Amino acid sequence: MIPNLPTDNLYKFMSLSGIVIIIFSIYFCEIKVREVSQNNIEFLKKQDNLNNKIARFNDKLGTISVLFETYQKDNIQKKDTSIFLSNLETRISSLSNLRDGINTDYISQKAYHQRLNLLQEESKIITYFSYLFIALGFVLTSTGFLLWYKKVQKPLDKILANDLAKSEFEKAKLDKEIAASKSE
Repeated sequence: MIPNLPTDNLYKFMSLSGIVIIIFSIYFCEIKVREVSQNNIEFLKKQDNLNNKIARFNDKLGTISVLFETYQKDNIQKKDTSIFLSNLETRISSLSNLRDGINTDYISQKAYHQRLNLLQEESKIITYFSYLFIALGFVLTSTGFLLWYKKVQKPLDKILANDLAKSEFEKAKLDKEIAASKSE
């Protein structure tokens, strides 16, 4: 923390307030953008996982199709039919479980996507207001420093220049008096 903030007049206070507004606006905007970015990365990871499950589902479905076509081509005898049906039933059950998992993940992913869209809209609004507050902070800071310079610092500089001129005049006068007293 800054130990001694120069708040001895309104203009310095305006300037410092503007700087604080700028810093906090940038900070909050950055936090929101980072949050959206992290959620977007998480969404893409879940989307990849869902796509992998769909690919496995399609592979298993293709395997069942090939198995069924082979059964039809070879016209397997009745005793082999029960083995085939048992194998087919196991594969269909596995396919059904995978389908249920895909449906659950899809619903979850859809809800997550809606939440991500809301978060992105919120981020746009916060970014807009951050820019607005940054501009406000800049105007406040600029106005404060300008008024401080014109109304406080310039008159102080004149006073200091007058005091310096007065001191130099007094020193010159004193030097003359000393020189005059030495010559006597």
